[in-house]
Amino acid sequence: MADNTLNNSLLARPERILLQRLVRLLPRTAKPSDLTFLSVGGGLIAGGGLILCNVSPLFLPVAISGIVINWFGDSIDSLLARVRRLEQRPHRFLFEHSCDLFAQTAMVVGLGLSPYLTMTSALMLLSLYLLMSSYTYLRITVEGVHRLSYAGLGATEFRAMLALWPALVQVAGWQVEESYVLGLSAVDWVVVSFSVCVFAAFIIVVRHDLKRIDAEERRVRQIFSCNLAARSLEATGEADATASPSSAVAKEA
Repeated sequence: MADNTLNNSLLARPERILLQRLVRLLPRTAKPSDLTFLSVGGGLIAGGGLILCNVSPLFLPVAISGIVINWFGDSIDSLLARVRRLEQRPHRFLFEHSCDLFAQTAMVVGLGLSPYLTMTSALMLLSLYLLMSSYTYLRITVEGVHRLSYAGLGATEFRAMLALWPALVQVAGWQVEESYVLGLSAVDWVVVSFSVCVFAAFIIVVRHDLKRIDAEERRVRQIFSCNLAARSLEATGEADATASPSSAVAKEA
């Protein structure tokens, strides 16, 4: 739906190459909506698998598989529509991104209910994701630009962290709920520090974009005013040229 899509994330280039190959392997009967539903299913599998890790760590591969399924469905549904030159309707845009938000929420909440992260940290990470998503949708509305990454991080990197963190905690044998200080665990304090840095960066990005958009609007208004003044001068000149012969005829008479 957006006029331009910008993706400068760390994994953007290899991901683009991989997706271009995968989309050619899809059957002709596959539809973008099928892949969107697949991404939601992957998110639910991931969230459920992470919660079941409280019962047994053997469910961790299931959770990671769900994250991979979610990545595949969410990353390739829009690509399939572009490759097959299907119409990008507003209904499709709203449906796709609503499903994406639902799936991401399910995965992060599942991580917060797992033994690998506290719910406090999970909700802080979710709030950051939703903050950047909201700003992305605002830029689509204002500029027609769909920006998929900030500071080299996008949805794919976010999913990678969701998959790698529980695996790292499991292998290292960390206890994320130990060493509470002021009601927060050590992991919580790390996430709080990270959140503060991201929020500060968000303010800087918004301020920069506001200045840039304001400068562009001023330039457009200036060009419009100059063009309007030029047209007025041309109209005045044509009117004078038309009136001059009429005045000469009146004097002769």
